[in-house]
Amino acid sequence: MRYTFKSFGGGAKLPTRKLSPDEVEIIPDANNQPGTGSLDFIVNAMYTFHINDWSINSNVNYKINEAAKDFRFGNRLNATAFVFHSFANSTGTTTFNSNAGLMYTGLGANKLTTAKIDATDGNALLAAAGVEVNFAKMAVGVNAQLPISQNLSDHQTKTNIQGMLPVTFLV
Repeated sequence: MRYTFKSFGGGAKLPTRKLSPDEVEIIPDANNQPGTGSLDFIVNAMYTFHINDWSINSNVNYKINEAAKDFRFGNRLNATAFVFHSFANSTGTTTFNSNAGLMYTGLGANKLTTAKIDATDGNALLAAAGVEVNFAKMAVGVNAQLPISQNLSDHQTKTNIQGMLPVTFLV
């Protein structure tokens, strides 16, 4: 059996906090507080290709950040590519999906008024592997992510081994 799934979308993120434009404290404040204080736009595309028990999934997400009080977070690109293999139990009620892939993040530089703020951009490439178990209307998974290459904030920020524990409810 062979099929593909394509999805394209977009949206807006509303301001979730007020940003104070104190030139001395704006950088630490902006980096240590949740939200951007601005209206931001998100564009997303996903493509999944299946052949029998094998799947390839790719996802690209781009976030365009607008300015809040003369401060603007850099735009962000996230891209993933994963290969999946599915195993069903003998009754077909539970499916195990092993997966492996790559995750990329690219960060644009933050700006104060129109001036680029040094050491606020960069990129990271991570390898990831994991497993997901699908029950009737629920999926539970775990994965580990290992940095392959990174240059975040002129090497001032370092990504270590990280992981996820996703839980999905299907309706």
